[in-house]
Amino acid sequence: FQAMCELMGAAADGSKLPAPQVSVGKQDWPVPDPAVFPLTQPIPKTAAELQARGTAPYSDDEPNHIGALFAAPLLSTRAVGTIEGIDTSKAEAIPGFVRLLTAADVPGANRGCLTFPNPALSFVDPPLFAEKDVQHAGQLVGCVLAESQSSALRAAKAVEIKYGAAAAPAVLSIDAAIASGSFHFISPMFPMSEPSEDWGGAGIMVRSKDVDIVDAMAKAPRVSTNAKYTFPSQYHMYMEPQTAIVWPDENGGVKCVSSQQSVDMAQIGIAAVLGVPQKDVTCTTRRLGGSFGGKMSHALRPALSAAVGAIKTGKQVRFALDRNSDFAMVGGRCDALAHYDVGFSDDGKILALDMRVYCMAGPWLELSFTELFGLTFHPDSVYDIPALRLQYSMVKCNVPLRTPTRGPGEPQSQVLIENVVEHVAALTGLPPHAVREANMLRPPCGGVGSTALGKAVPDRLYTMPRIWDELKASCGLQAKLADVAAFNSANRWRKRGVSMVPSRYSLQVGKRQATVIIYTDGTIVVAHPGVETGQGLLTKVAQTAAYCLSKALPPGSEPLDPSLVRGADNSTVTLPYNAFTGGSTTSEGACQAVRACCETLVSRLKANADAKQLGDSYTWAELIAAAGGMFAGFPGDVRLIAHEEGMGTPAGEGAPAPQIMYDTYGAGVAVVEVDALTGDRRVLSVDLLYDTGKTLNPAVDLGQTEGAFVFGLGNLLTEAVGVDPEFGTNSTASTWKYKVPGVYCIPEKFTVSLLKDSPLHVDGPISSKAVGEPPLMLSSAVLFALQSASAEAARALGCAPEGFVPLCAPATPEAVKAAVGYASVQRLLKVEA
Repeated sequence: FQAMCELMGAAADGSKLPAPQVSVGKQDWPVPDPAVFPLTQPIPKTAAELQARGTAPYSDDEPNHIGALFAAPLLSTRAVGTIEGIDTSKAEAIPGFVRLLTAADVPGANRGCLTFPNPALSFVDPPLFAEKDVQHAGQLVGCVLAESQSSALRAAKAVEIKYGAAAAPAVLSIDAAIASGSFHFISPMFPMSEPSEDWGGAGIMVRSKDVDIVDAMAKAPRVSTNAKYTFPSQYHMYMEPQTAIVWPDENGGVKCVSSQQSVDMAQIGIAAVLGVPQKDVTCTTRRLGGSFGGKMSHALRPALSAAVGAIKTGKQVRFALDRNSDFAMVGGRCDALAHYDVGFSDDGKILALDMRVYCMAGPWLELSFTELFGLTFHPDSVYDIPALRLQYSMVKCNVPLRTPTRGPGEPQSQVLIENVVEHVAALTGLPPHAVREANMLRPPCGGVGSTALGKAVPDRLYTMPRIWDELKASCGLQAKLADVAAFNSANRWRKRGVSMVPSRYSLQVGKRQATVIIYTDGTIVVAHPGVETGQGLLTKVAQTAAYCLSKALPPGSEPLDPSLVRGADNSTVTLPYNAFTGGSTTSEGACQAVRACCETLVSRLKANADAKQLGDSYTWAELIAAAGGMFAGFPGDVRLIAHEEGMGTPAGEGAPAPQIMYDTYGAGVAVVEVDALTGDRRVLSVDLLYDTGKTLNPAVDLGQTEGAFVFGLGNLLTEAVGVDPEFGTNSTASTWKYKVPGVYCIPEKFTVSLLKDSPLHVDGPISSKAVGEPPLMLSSAVLFALQSASAEAARALGCAPEGFVPLCAPATPEAVKAAVGYASVQRLLKVEA
């Protein structure tokens, strides 16, 4: 690059991007509502100070027992092959080595997931330890136990697995799976969907009712066929590694502390692997250092392995994965490949879309099939497309098992439909934002609209048009477009792009349970139905409990201080049957359950206050002192514990529903700059507007919005997952090669706003909307802005390809150079030099 600059002199001096500016940001949120304090207030997250000081306890902080052992995984280094033998002689020479655990040591069922214990679904559930053969690199073959962590890691590297020839070559890509017909037969798992018309019915299909897609495509004025788009995998990259500590308990059972999104799954899995009753297995967790879906089923393997080790040795076993082993074992988001045909008109209206989507799964489905829920819930996003047919399949590959990753299936769905919009815009010559507006769903005013897939969209709750218009005005979209056009005219080697995208995210909140305990000193403990993963669940629970219990005080009293409330550890003993934490709605469900408990307690406390004539002026301390409560059986004592199930009431319906389903909406605008010579790219500004409903805590929700956006930014810009083509091992299994977004990726100007006066979708104060995953969709604005800038650079340099060529994620500098047409640029430089 420097040599070319010297040859060309000042002509190329301006191509290199200037040094990045220090990021500046702005946050805007609804004015807190004093009527429901401390709800709606931006109070700091619970334990934030402990976390900042490094004193917040996590699973790996569980104290070591005397004589405790440490575990390290023995992983397959081949994608396929038979296991002919395991040589531990070199490992045995390492001081501190104790033993190797394999499938032969498992006293119960050698299953690694146990999400589906039904034998008919064995293709879903992988073994805990490989038995006769291996099906992917990174598969757990055994577990080394040693007297120290370093000895365990050294010994695991010293163990030699002797491989035999595989019955068939490894399938390492979606294209290879399609060519060999390697598909998981998933249609029986999705009775709500039709079997696919392709792939022998192995996949599933959603389509417009009573519409012939072939006929609709034939009638479209313009049609583009055989288009292709790819979407990459993404690792979870939680800060806390997978960790489990297990020790023997009485009756042949165990106790387990695990970094797990579901203590119930851990209990069920350990009991089955050990062959003991579930009553003899106790699992707990306090908080997680991030999870993003990676600590659901994947967290079972360390826990189950440690449980087997604890029973076999009679000692505490600690299994904490190092980062490189975590990379090797834990597959992330499903890669996706889409082939599609699209019919449209000259004014940019999309009339028909026929798409086939292939998602990469491992040799066992495990929980990767959940990606299809996100892909099928709203593949049309906010667009009114009359004729749709979308078919989805899960291809079987010899890669680490894919699993839910923040917003499973949703980012793929968002980028696929927005790419179609970009495709139509490119072929019609219209601005992409204008094509989006032309296709946006518009329910009748005050009525109920419907998507092409038959989902009702009430106009009262459909905030998308308002969000779109408000963001266009607040960010100055027209001025941004004009500024970008002027910059591009004045600069040959640096180009800018701007993009505005909408998002729709479908959610459901199920009934949850909780227990609220008031102690005699007035402090409160809540056993809640979710795991604190960093999403602020405990903070919102504390605010909800403080608000709801304040109703027991006389009118005009100050609300209770949320610091009186503490969240209990998640435990299979204190509050079982909580499924898992995920889907972005656990906080809402937990708060509704806590509200139900508090309403029961308030009723008891107010009745006692009336009975004891406390009058109309008393404090919380006086109220609790009057309640007694030590034995709750003596005359006059009040039972200060309540266990309830809670569910909100959909607005206007008058009664709780079995589950609450709703959509949430947002929009984002991004401006980027690229260097046509190096592929370097910069995110200059991002403006987001997102509908959180009646936010319970705007500080938490803003943090989640920003975090989700940056998580998506990593998927789309930097996080390239590599697979060795010979052995199928992870070629990006370290942070040297796998690049999460850093400071350089953060927008130089970052404005995040929460929609004000959002209509209530649930009666009462807890009418918030999910925020953990939906804003991730808005990161696609950056990808399509980069596509716009790259396309402009290619056009200006005479390197533009014919037709529409998308910029697929991750948009690394190499990908940007390829989109610009780097080979053509090189030839141009040589000619001009």
